[in-house]
Amino acid sequence: AAERSIPIVGKSATSISVNVGVAGSNKLLTAQSGTTYDPLTGDLVLTIGQHGIGVGRNIVLEDGAVTFTCLQDNNQTTHAYPRSTDPASGASLAVTAVGESQHTVTNAVYTGSTGVMVVTSAGHGFSDGDYVKFDDDSLTFTCSLDGNATNHTYPRATDRASGRWLVISNKTNDTFEVNVGITAFGGTHAFVSATSNGLKRQTGTLTVNVGTSSNTTN
Repeated sequence: AAERSIPIVGKSATSISVNVGVAGSNKLLTAQSGTTYDPLTGDLVLTIGQHGIGVGRNIVLEDGAVTFTCLQDNNQTTHAYPRSTDPASGASLAVTAVGESQHTVTNAVYTGSTGVMVVTSAGHGFSDGDYVKFDDDSLTFTCSLDGNATNHTYPRATDRASGRWLVISNKTNDTFEVNVGITAFGGTHAFVSATSNGLKRQTGTLTVNVGTSSNTTN
């Protein structure tokens, strides 16, 4: 809800009601093959599949959550991290990067009353449940409220979809649906154009910094 315009959904003489979203809940994710740790920078790149978590969010690693071998002993033994004595144990770790692929939108049909947008991106290769994000101002529409006389770019910085990973559904080979939020102003929108590579899809990784290691450079 930060910096966003939010429709009023109820009122009394002295109060209003708005929907700011459900409270966050614990999401249990499992690290997969491809997870790497760089002891020189402290960056841990977790391969976890589609997760919907964005840069600036925080995660907590359970002790022993990730098991590695190390070249220091020629990968002879396994080691589980974080240990209870490690700085990352129980810490809230900021996500510094999210893996993404780039795609271009060729058409978008937006229904303002439901917030659902049907997006066309030929041969996108997505699956239902994947997370996508639109670059700010990457989609251009006209609107019937001004007789389609002027162009308007979305998402704006104050829109619900700005900077947010959104889950997709009802995908076909070339299209998918995503809810970008309803409009309180009415009118119908007509697609004009989209910027190249303005559509991002998560590739299933995120990066956190768990601290450097003084014991190894491997």
